[in-house]
Amino acid sequence: MKKIFLASLFLFLLPQVAWAEDILRLVIIFAMVPLVNVIMVILFAIFSHSGKAFLLNIGFIPLWVVFFWFFTSYTSSDFLAWLPILLSISHSLYLMFRTIRVMFINRAVSKADGKEI
Repeated sequence: MKKIFLASLFLFLLPQVAWAEDILRLVIIFAMVPLVNVIMVILFAIFSHSGKAFLLNIGFIPLWVVFFWFFTSYTSSDFLAWLPILLSISHSLYLMFRTIRVMFINRAVSKADGKEI
């Protein structure tokens, strides 16, 4: 029974032609990256209280989308097609790091304000 289970698991995880053609999930995930970036920019702007940071970071999101459209439409290079996606993911990781950092800094400052020296 254990061997059948392991063989079934292996066949399920093995990339088959049928699985490779079903790229809809991958397309949906990558299409949601700009939406996730917008949400993270809004959260970062709320926690950092900075309109300048909001405008700067929100401006990058359409830039990644336009670069992706341009490079996939007018070049045949896979590197150039994936570059805007990788930059967008890097931007979202940067936003996540900065948002968490600002949240902890704000929390530390609010705790320090409540204590007497």
